[in-house]
Amino acid sequence: FEWKGRERIIMDIKAVLTALAAIALFLLIRIRDRKKYGSQEGHIAIETNRSGIDAALSLLNETFHCPFPHYQIPDEIHMILRREPRSEYGLQLFLQSIAQHCDYHRHQLELHIYNQEEGAAPGRISYRGGNRYVIELHMAADCRRETIMAVLIHEFCHFYLDQHGIGYEVTRENEILTDVSSVYFGFGNFMRAGYRPSVETGSGNNHLYWVGYICVSEIDYAEAVCEKMAEDNL
Repeated sequence: FEWKGRERIIMDIKAVLTALAAIALFLLIRIRDRKKYGSQEGHIAIETNRSGIDAALSLLNETFHCPFPHYQIPDEIHMILRREPRSEYGLQLFLQSIAQHCDYHRHQLELHIYNQEEGAAPGRISYRGGNRYVIELHMAADCRRETIMAVLIHEFCHFYLDQHGIGYEVTRENEILTDVSSVYFGFGNFMRAGYRPSVETGSGNNHLYWVGYICVSEIDYAEAVCEKMAEDNL
């Protein structure tokens, strides 16, 4: 019994050290990306920092003039997704609900849900011709509900921005703009919950998993700026 107890303590220490190493790697990647994706001639560069978020929000405000109110998910949709996070029926209703929040009725937009593919992005949107757009979610069976919802919101915002002719030519800058727009459109609480990093265990190894192009603190900052914008419009 004493040896088993020591062995369990050693395993716990290893798990903690692995999680700390994963967090350190996450921070190093973010520092590297901030250095790597700087200004590019001919484009407005959006770095993942306050000045970049300010620029994105200013661009959005030129078209929409005031941040949207906070989105409230209907109770029946929330209950479905709490029971079954990958429920196709529940996610179809959720997409319909977030579209209605933005005063869009989704007649051009389809949603398809697939199992996770190695190396594939968790979400993507494509144009299929005839004013038909398709959002694809590629999610693991054990993916957190909050992450699935945040990815779906991100992909919808891609579509919604495109419909209004808003975007950057540089892919990463456009992805960051899309994340910032999700806060501007009132989905900040859902993005914060979905983009929160989590330590996951697979094949006996712990690893840090996250999605998104801005972090939780940057979502908080964007939301604070949006609240100030809304107050200024009163």
